[in-house]
Amino acid sequence: SLGGLYARLYATDRPRDISGLVLVDPAHEDMPQKVRTGMPEQDWNAWVWARGEPNQDGVAESVVGDRLRNFRLPEIPVTVITATIRQDGDGWDARFINEAARQVHASILQGVMIARHVPASRSGYDVHLDQPQLVADEIFRMVRATRR
Repeated sequence: SLGGLYARLYATDRPRDISGLVLVDPAHEDMPQKVRTGMPEQDWNAWVWARGEPNQDGVAESVVGDRLRNFRLPEIPVTVITATIRQDGDGWDARFINEAARQVHASILQGVMIARHVPASRSGYDVHLDQPQLVADEIFRMVRATRR
């Protein structure tokens, strides 16, 4: 998911180096606010705190997300694959969380000329493991489209 933030940031910083993006259930800078009422406060606080902590590369997810708020994707084809079967802890409203993810993923595609939003109808967070053929098909589709 953090890779989605990195990929979007790279595409905005180096638009001539990117001809298309396939984002697989990417993290999104607006997700914490969208899901706040769908999860227990203690879990939400822990998640937001973890997003602010630097990872092993010294990068905090929240910092990358904040930076993305000021950028738009270049005019390239973009596909976003969204997991639809999130199963989280006690007290979480999975339907609410899934809808929030769908909404923030759709927002990535706003203003994109060639946009595709694909629900991974049989997947939780691990879309690449649950539906690897779906991911491969979308990558193949993107490669074909950008080579024309």
